[in-house]
Amino acid sequence: DRKMSLFPTVCSFEYAKKRMHVLDTAGYPDFMAETRQVVKAVDNTLMVVSAAEGVKSQAIKIWNYAGTLGAPRSVFVTEIDKELADFDACWDSMRKLLESPFAPITVPMVEGKKVLGVIDVVKMKAVSCKDDGSGACSEGDIPELCDVENAALAVRATLAAIVTLDHDR
Repeated sequence: DRKMSLFPTVCSFEYAKKRMHVLDTAGYPDFMAETRQVVKAVDNTLMVVSAAEGVKSQAIKIWNYAGTLGAPRSVFVTEIDKELADFDACWDSMRKLLESPFAPITVPMVEGKKVLGVIDVVKMKAVSCKDDGSGACSEGDIPELCDVENAALAVRATLAAIVTLDHDR
């Protein structure tokens, strides 16, 4: 399995009574022309970054190109459960390399090396999913884990400051 897209691929689904279309593109330099064309055709860009590998140079180029077009940009950090994953280091590198004011809307809840779920910093609720493959998730109070609530509150303050800054423009 190569586990990467070679050509732009479309996935469509219904969400909140609206039809959504996701266009997946390759993140490799050989496919930059195709990626640029897709970025011109979409309403929002979502960059996927591995918490284990961090931001790659091609991702920075795509991020900056989408910014020149005025496209809203989002980042999804994946692989937070990998052995070498470091969400905080990944996040710090994104802030430096992508040179954009942004903050997470969720932060991982980790105990030892086990990912228990995420904290929704907008709602200040813990979200955990069953690991039985069903995809069933539940929302509840934030557990008392090694100061994770204070970290989430700090991220929430950063998010609020960024939203206020953007609103004032």
